Amino acid sequence: MDKERKAFDVLKQVVTSALVLVLPQDLDPFRIEADSSNFVIGAVLSQQSPTDGRWYLVAFYSKSLSPVE
Repeated sequence: MDKERKAFDVLKQVVTSALVLVLPQDLDPFRIEADSSNFVIGAVLSQQSPTDGRWYLVAFYSKSLSPVE
């Protein structure tokens, strides 16, 4: 039971400390990062904060491709 409890606690920590999306601000710089392979495509939209200069997540997208795509 101790092993299961530790696994649950780790899972709970990961889920509750996930990144939080920020609301975009019109005047601050944006950055788009995109990647693709034969099986999946993805992109991340970030925005730089004027107060600390760090990049924060605004939106993300990922999609598995069908055989036709």
